[in-house]
Order: sequence, then C-alpha cells, then structure tokens
Amino acid sequence: ILSILVMVFAVPVVSSFKETKNKGEEAVKAIKDQNLPLAEEKLKDTQKSLSSTYTKYKRLEWTKFIPFLGRYWKDGQNILEAGEAGVKAGLVLTEALNPYADVLGFKGEGSFSGGTAEDRIAKIVETLAEIVPKIDQIQVQIKIAQENLAEINPQHYPEKIKEIEVRSQITKTQEMIDQAVITLNEAKPALKVLPEVLGYP
Repeated sequence: ILSILVMVFAVPVVSSFKETKNKGEEAVKAIKDQNLPLAEEKLKDTQKSLSSTYTKYKRLEWTKFIPFLGRYWKDGQNILEAGEAGVKAGLVLTEALNPYADVLGFKGEGSFSGGTAEDRIAKIVETLAEIVPKIDQIQVQIKIAQENLAEINPQHYPEKIKEIEVRSQITKTQEMIDQAVITLNEAKPALKVLPEVLGYP
C-alpha cells in the first residue's frame, strides 16, 4: 500500500523534474551561446517550472516521517531549493549584464555603437561599476545553493541507475558550487575596487 501511494504521488513529480531539467539545460545553452535575452527568458521558464515541481513535490512531504524514505525526501527538497537559488543567481546576472551585452561581446539589448578602443574600454569600466553591486546578491544565492547541496550525502546513492551516473554527478555538482563560492569570495574585493583603480568615474 505504501509503495503504491508513493508511486501515485511520485510519477507526476518525476515528470515535472524532467521538464524542469530540460528547461534548465536550455538556459545553460543560451548562456553558453552568449545570448543573454534568451538566457533570461529560459531562466524565467525554469523558475516557473521549478515552482510547479516544488508544489507537486510537497504532496510527498508525508514520506519524510517514514524511516529511510525521509532521508531521500529531504535530499529532494535540498535539490529543489538549491536549483531555485541557482536560477535566482542566474537571473540577477543576466538582468545586470543585458543592458551592456554588446559592449561585453554578448547578444543583448545594449546599443553601444563602437567608437575608439579607448571609448570601448571606458564603457567597459563604466559597465563594471554598474554590475559589481549585483555580486553580493549573486553570492547570497550561490551560498544558499551550496548549503543545500552540502546536506546531501552522495554515499546514500548508487553509482549508477541504469546508464545514468548518480553518485559522481552529485559529487561533481557539489564541487562545482564550492568552487563558485570560492571564486566569488576571492574575486569580489578586486572587482569592487577595479573601476576606481581604472579611473572611474
């Protein structure tokens, strides 16, 4: 009976998880393609899909009181909360960069029309001064993602489910987010003073 109940509630959640994952991959591809408007649009789609998935996932909340199953319910919640924080960080970044996309070499809504190399450098420094204050917001969200993922123990999962790498994927994601936190912590002080060092304003 318990297995049937879990399956009934889990099937729509798994389907929603897959849809959210696909939308997230589309957002990542847009970022790699340096298409900021499309990346922002895909991130918003991912955010909506993530919210829908979380609503469905809450219907399985009763399993957290069941020995053994409860651990996995909590891990799923941590993954969703980490995903939400990651999407928020991505949105802060794309929204900050979009107006300056062209001068930074991205596709976007900016309208920098060229000028001399000196003009371009000056514009980049000005752009940097506008973007740097957003780093704190990004850092907060990345830290939330890190804290959620740190609660997941990869050893609780098999190395593979069918042909899908599970344990190594969890470990890689944790390592990636840890590195992002370190990079932001190390880069932020330099980025905050860089516009002034370069003569802005």
